[in-house]
Amino acid sequence: MMAMLRVPTPGELSRADWNLSVSAQSAGTTRDAPQAICLVMGVVVTPEMTERPQEALFAEATRLLHAVLALTGEGEVPGPALSRSLVAFTASTSWTNCRPQVLLSEWFDSNRLLDLFGSASLRTAYDCAPRRYRAQFLCALNRTTMAEAKRNNDCVRGNWHPVMMQYPEIALWRDLRDKIKLRVWTPEPVEEKTKRRGSMWDDEEGKRTSNWATTWRERIRKVLPRGIDGFVNAGDKEVRLMVSALWQDISDWVQTEEQGPRFLSLFTAEPPQAPDGTEAPQVDQWAFIPASDLLLVVGEGIVGISAEGFGAADAKPGHERMSFDEAMAGKKEKVKEVENDEKEKKKSKDKDRSKSRDDKKKDKDGKPTNDPDFNWEKVWRERVQISKQRPRRSPPPETRSDNRRSRSRRRGRSRSNRRSRSRERRDRRRRPVSGSRSFSR
Repeated sequence: MMAMLRVPTPGELSRADWNLSVSAQSAGTTRDAPQAICLVMGVVVTPEMTERPQEALFAEATRLLHAVLALTGEGEVPGPALSRSLVAFTASTSWTNCRPQVLLSEWFDSNRLLDLFGSASLRTAYDCAPRRYRAQFLCALNRTTMAEAKRNNDCVRGNWHPVMMQYPEIALWRDLRDKIKLRVWTPEPVEEKTKRRGSMWDDEEGKRTSNWATTWRERIRKVLPRGIDGFVNAGDKEVRLMVSALWQDISDWVQTEEQGPRFLSLFTAEPPQAPDGTEAPQVDQWAFIPASDLLLVVGEGIVGISAEGFGAADAKPGHERMSFDEAMAGKKEKVKEVENDEKEKKKSKDKDRSKSRDDKKKDKDGKPTNDPDFNWEKVWRERVQISKQRPRRSPPPETRSDNRRSRSRRRGRSRSNRRSRSRERRDRRRRPVSGSRSFSR
């Protein structure tokens, strides 16, 4: 049985689990904590919540974590998907009367709500909850820390330290996540004969994944819709089937690893109890399947999660999702006919452009300019000879007479200027110098 993004309600938890022996002081703190969360979430505090505060505290705390994750977005969420997520959040019945800006401001800009998660009252409520809700709470709490680190450049507030101290089970879940991530991004060793030559900078794929991860990532692309166009709800049948098969594959592998049963104990179903108090036969193997975490780890760089649901961010235009059975059978992805027509038109235009470029590259003799056997010197000599043999064009008679007149005018002007200059020189020489006679006498 798989539970995905399902928050426990106060009526779903057993009354026997909440038979707590707490002091009066802690009981008063437990009664105040649900009111603080309900005030931010826009929920009216009912008399049932005040009567059983531990149950209401754990349920509202889980709802708060999922609300923060739905608004911030996880993985690769495109811009249009974020705007649609806000609309889906306000229209959802899970967060009625919850104002997104107020919630994000209270969570990220204030430590009041975060300190409640490090309190002993919430830890006590966590211990008394069924295992399926405890696993859901741990996964949501861990992803909330990752969302804050992504928001603040891999930095989180110092108030997270007492929260992590209250829930040491998160370290066990993080170790399992790291093992799955290592399996995804560790490619199989390649033999020397099959190694591809070339520079590492020519690799367009970027990081290489293992063969196992490549197969599952391709299935995720086929089953999920294109993120820009729209997301699919978390309760979608094909998504649930895919996540269930992926978890079964991962759990079989984890059981063969060291400390594998200890990792899986976080999600193993509790043995049911018969009315007489004895253990009933096991019905479900798993109490909770971490669907969001699996898609985010295996489909890193592909999957995006928001209040709208799941989507594939790197899907190509014209992508059409298929069923999980078709993806498992290896069916090729369909592309819309409109996209195919556009691609064909684009190819024809590219061919015409390349053809015109090839024609331009040819010279007058019809030979391409990039021909290695092309004799440039011979062509140059032939063109020089042709230019020498061409008869020079004589200007028309009208232009000749005009040229002659302009030349004669220039010559006449220059001669007159020379004569006037020579006359001035002669006059200067002939003129007597003033005062020369009186000086001689």
